[in-house]
Amino acid sequence: MAGLNRGKLKDLLRHWPRDTVAVHAWLETQGIYRQLADSYVDSGCILPVGSGAFVRAEHVLAQRSAACCEIGLGRQLLRNYHHRI
Repeated sequence: MAGLNRGKLKDLLRHWPRDTVAVHAWLETQGIYRQLADSYVDSGCILPVGSGAFVRAEHVLAQRSAACCEIGLGRQLLRNYHHRI
């Protein structure tokens, strides 16, 4: 990815509120047009969630990590509970 595009990506992520979905119209206001958005999808920086809608990749990874932690903690608590009985 070219240096200019990395700068645009940093700016985009700085202005993109966490836990929100961005649509193409908003991305264009940030200077991110379809071809550049597609390259960010290809690189894994943003993820498509519908036609012209995207989420931040690190947000999805953080949610998955949190869910995995909750599942692991739940299993451990369940094991501890059954072990005590």
